[in-house]
Amino acid sequence: MLINKNNTGKIWFFGGLYLFFSPVAAEITVDSSFFQQPQLLTPNQGEYAITQNLGKVIGNNLFHSFQDFNLKQGETARFSGAAHINNVISRVTGGSPSHINGTISNTIPGANTYLLNPAGIFFAEHARLDVSGGFYATTADYLNL
Repeated sequence: MLINKNNTGKIWFFGGLYLFFSPVAAEITVDSSFFQQPQLLTPNQGEYAITQNLGKVIGNNLFHSFQDFNLKQGETARFSGAAHINNVISRVTGGSPSHINGTISNTIPGANTYLLNPAGIFFAEHARLDVSGGFYATTADYLNL
């Protein structure tokens, strides 16, 4: 069987498009960094309440660690915590890219929001930010403040 190089390139291109645009199960799972086992969060009317007690406070920083962090259209991930928090730092450790097609919100006045996922972060057409501080998304696996 002969394979034309041009056709091989088309297969890779369209395969990549399929993977990029294929539906992703929207879910947010807290990993076992701060708990004994992962916790799948359940949205309430499309809102994931990501409270301070799901993470760890060190000084003025609130750390969260997720196995998966994905939002579909119409969903909101709402971070909340004490007023003294300056930075909400969230990492994704599960090895899969995050697909954001909903809203990332931080209700802590003036707090910066960081999202780290070494596997990648895709922001789709309906992705929105509702933060009063800065927002930083990166594929880094650590952060120096």
